[in-house]
Amino acid sequence: MKHCITVFLCVAFATAACWAQQSGSYRSKQNGIWNQSTTWEKFNGTAWVEAVSPDIPNNQSLDVTIQSNHTVTVTTTAPAPPYLMRNLTVESNAKLFTNANVVTPRYLMIYGNVHCDGIIGNYPIPDDIGLSIEGSACVISGSSSPESFAISRLRKGQSSIPTATTTNLTINRSFYTTYNHATYGNTQILNNRASTFNIVVSQGATVNCSGSVSIDGNVGADGTNLRGSITVHGVMNIDGTLYLRTNNTGSQPNSFTIGTTGIVNANTLNADTSKGNTTTAGHVFTIHGNGTTGGRLNILGDAAFVAFSTVGNTYILQAGSTVAYAASAGSQTVRPLPYSRLEINNQHGVTIQQDISVSMQLAINGLVNTGNNVLHLTSTNPASIIGYNETAYVNGHLRRNVFTGNTYDFPVGSATHYQPAFITLNDASGLTHLTASFTSGLPNELPDPAVTKVNGTPITDMLNAGYWTLEPNAYTSIDYNITLSQRGWNNFTGVPAQLAVIKRENNATPWWGTNAAGGPDGLQGTHENSTQTIQNNIAAATRFNLKTLSDFGIGFGNVALPVQLTQFNAEPLSDAVRLTWETESEWNNERFDVQRSADGFNFGSIGSVMGNGTTDEPHAYEFIDTRPLPSNNYYRLAQIDQDGAIEHSQIRLVKFRPSIVNELLVYPSPVSEILLVDGISSASRIEITDAHGKVLIRANAEEDNMQRVDVTSLTPGLYWLIVTSDKETRTKAFQVAR
Repeated sequence: MKHCITVFLCVAFATAACWAQQSGSYRSKQNGIWNQSTTWEKFNGTAWVEAVSPDIPNNQSLDVTIQSNHTVTVTTTAPAPPYLMRNLTVESNAKLFTNANVVTPRYLMIYGNVHCDGIIGNYPIPDDIGLSIEGSACVISGSSSPESFAISRLRKGQSSIPTATTTNLTINRSFYTTYNHATYGNTQILNNRASTFNIVVSQGATVNCSGSVSIDGNVGADGTNLRGSITVHGVMNIDGTLYLRTNNTGSQPNSFTIGTTGIVNANTLNADTSKGNTTTAGHVFTIHGNGTTGGRLNILGDAAFVAFSTVGNTYILQAGSTVAYAASAGSQTVRPLPYSRLEINNQHGVTIQQDISVSMQLAINGLVNTGNNVLHLTSTNPASIIGYNETAYVNGHLRRNVFTGNTYDFPVGSATHYQPAFITLNDASGLTHLTASFTSGLPNELPDPAVTKVNGTPITDMLNAGYWTLEPNAYTSIDYNITLSQRGWNNFTGVPAQLAVIKRENNATPWWGTNAAGGPDGLQGTHENSTQTIQNNIAAATRFNLKTLSDFGIGFGNVALPVQLTQFNAEPLSDAVRLTWETESEWNNERFDVQRSADGFNFGSIGSVMGNGTTDEPHAYEFIDTRPLPSNNYYRLAQIDQDGAIEHSQIRLVKFRPSIVNELLVYPSPVSEILLVDGISSASRIEITDAHGKVLIRANAEEDNMQRVDVTSLTPGLYWLIVTSDKETRTKAFQVAR
């Protein structure tokens, strides 16, 4: 009875694979040609012996080892390849190649594993050696450099050769493929047999493919039911085409998957129509993500998708995954995948031919031309759009999902200029998204100075680079601020203080400023001069608290806008309220009317302070309310121009509680010479002001309680006595008469 003896043999080199050595397996004994028996030794179960002619390695159950310092050449002389084997090992400093480049692969048929610590191929010169993986499970491994493993083709299936129904290949090392045939194309990784071929590229491995990749034959549509999948956890570089299609008629789809750690760099993709039954897609393309990060597809060729279809194809891009259009030589077309993260890294720009949706983040580094289509960013995170600048923005329609309380950038523009808009949503009810676009040139209807006024100043024209449109999906109420920034205009030579945001409801209504004659008064918001700028020929202006959405432009008048109020404050005294405000510049400013209200809605005037006409100098103002209401006091300023135009300031609230302790007594009133002041301490400071707040007399108290103040220098009229101590400030009115 014969016994089959299996011996475990590990070659002496630490980097070599260790297989369960099968009796009858081969190893090289010297440099030589594969199909010559003099090249080989054979294991007889106990020892290695010389192979006897015509015995050469060609058995799917036996192992083949190319030993260190040996070079074995695969030729086409009889008996010609393909050659079958179980495990193939190429030891350190060993080499296996064809030494030929006639683009007719000479295949080694692998039914087990491939381990290479030496050299396979002849990199950088393309070599005809190819691997055909036919067993049920195979691992490609090894420690030599990627350039040391350069095969012509990696495939499954050759007619008349035994093959497993399902082959699972795991790639644990980096290598190159180089096949390029004038007739059969340059597909270098593929299934070539009516069976299943599943490939996994492990994390840390890089497959460098100078040609194309497909599951279903050469072009994703070969033969019948060439099934399988490719899953990339490492890196796959594809200089040709990645075929995301199949013509299989069975129910099992082919698939290409980029794992959470995977990166695929592809020149072009072909996602043409695939076949499949009514319930299962013919081809499934997936990029995994974990909600934060994920796999990445970089599309590097100008053509991007040479074909794209949803017929028979399914596209799954999980949250955190990224697709980048990153051609370096020309523009690309963006296809309507369900993007999580979309990056435009193309200095030549991209074109969108259908509506595109992006759920997590849009990164723009190049011009995005949408035409009549919409680029929709569904995240409400204000920071979900990044990278935009003077040459990287959306020329067309940009839609953003929005949420109350946030500020959103809309980096839109024209074919020649970046024209961004910035919106802060103070309040928005019923609003889900906004769509922004920019139209070049002046509209048919320009501002009418009889209708379009900002703070009472007529707006006569608008910057001629163009205007913005912001369209909401719907809303019941809204309050927002908008800042516009325009480049490329050439019809304005004035100063920033002449600029202001103007708006219209649609192209059938007039342009309005803050004063909407004949329009929806109270909905047009407020303007502050300090918001206008012109820097490097970029004009910017802001409008606050708008209540409707529509078309927007930057208008200008023949003169600067009136008053630039920089601050307005109200503070309680012991028996009065002091109001102070400052202006940075004024234009035709006649006066300020000080207005007060008990409820914040119904205001009445309680006094006036004269303005300074027209000035570029800052000025400070003060007014004292000597009879404040005993509870809430709402104050505002009504700034009145010399032509009667009125602009209101913001409102300030003072909750007044008068003091009844240590009552301040001032008498007589009226007084002619000496004013007596009672109820103060010797540490107090005394000031007497006129009705405009100008300090006319200053004195320090000399003793507690009664003080004498000489007022003979004062002309007849109403004055204020202000007593300030380290604890409080108290005020009393009195009159001078003679």
